[in-house]
Amino acid sequence: MGLEKTARVLAAIGLKKESKRIAREAAAYRKDILASMDAGVLDRWGMKVLPMEPDTQRLLKGSNGRASGYYGLIASCMLESEFLPAADERTGWVMRPLEEKGGLRLLRMMLVREYGDRLWIGQAVPRHWMKEGNTIEVKEAATAFGPVSFSIRPHPGLGRIEVELTAPPRRTPKAVVLRLREPSGRKVATVKVNGRPIRSFNDDTVELQSPRGVLAIEVAY
Repeated sequence: MGLEKTARVLAAIGLKKESKRIAREAAAYRKDILASMDAGVLDRWGMKVLPMEPDTQRLLKGSNGRASGYYGLIASCMLESEFLPAADERTGWVMRPLEEKGGLRLLRMMLVREYGDRLWIGQAVPRHWMKEGNTIEVKEAATAFGPVSFSIRPHPGLGRIEVELTAPPRRTPKAVVLRLREPSGRKVATVKVNGRPIRSFNDDTVELQSPRGVLAIEVAY
């Protein structure tokens, strides 16, 4: 990913020859990584599992065949890197073990995380999940404040993201902080909540003070 981004930067500043050279290296490296994933995939527990260390399978063995602990941490970081598209079957080789073998706590933290008296939504969602046509949806996720539900519908071509949030009913957090990582890295320009503008936003985050009930949020870039 670093090589690919470097190639794009070099092209943008006019170093076309260097950009092409680095892009070729990146493409070859990506091809090798994908080939190693395809060669290293395991058939376990009635599903395909992608070990983070395919040669020794150390992380899976160290957690007694569960996707919790360090395996879950590394797997979540790999997904966050945006190396694999969301629809790639290899993504499923990582997601299913996290879902079915005890790794959801770390995956959950990409989507929902308590931090003191604040509730973070989407803090570590990869940018490529926010492409046109995708929807990120969570229903009644358990939190320290009570269950929370939300859907995020990005429309990067129109320069906006639509969010529907059902705030936790048991205990109102001081704030719900939405992190909305627009695919091209644009910063938030305006925010409306239930049709009314608010000013509590910064770069890629929106802070909703003491939210209650169902909120319709429109974020423009």
